[in-house]
Amino acid sequence: MEMNKITGSMKNIVLKLFPALLAFFAAVSCSKGLDDSSSLLEGEWKLASVGGVQASDLLQDRYGALDVYIAFYGNGSFETFQRLVDSGRYVRYGGTFTLSGDTATGTYDDGVSWGAPYTVRLEEGDARLVMSANGEDCVYTRTAIPEDVRTNAVAPVRSRSEEESTLAVPPRFL
Repeated sequence: MEMNKITGSMKNIVLKLFPALLAFFAAVSCSKGLDDSSSLLEGEWKLASVGGVQASDLLQDRYGALDVYIAFYGNGSFETFQRLVDSGRYVRYGGTFTLSGDTATGTYDDGVSWGAPYTVRLEEGDARLVMSANGEDCVYTRTAIPEDVRTNAVAPVRSRSEEESTLAVPPRFL
């Protein structure tokens, strides 16, 4: 009888602790998933500097300077908008990316991989995104991509056409 009482008490304790343990393991699993998810990068960003040099001081022409926007989406896709040299127009590249720990890698829609894996971190809360590769930091600020940049962006030109010869298409930034 004494043994049944102890067994019954242990059973009650286990039944009461089980939901708490289940919640704990679920929380641990979810927080680990956040580390590996694309949600860290999610948002729209504008290039502010490369290697400590302000983007406004790089590749200046009559239309401005180096101008790059990036949008990372929660579904693992991305878009970049890069201003064409000597033009007020932008070229749009898209693709997919993954984030494992603090390392982001990606592939463009045409199957070409990013130039390097990037170590990423957020600074100033989530106002600045730093993407580092090959010893160089690219710093982005959280900025909405202007609607005219999106709507007037051109697709990358694949062959030597008249359009390509009149527009200096920049190399992919990532």
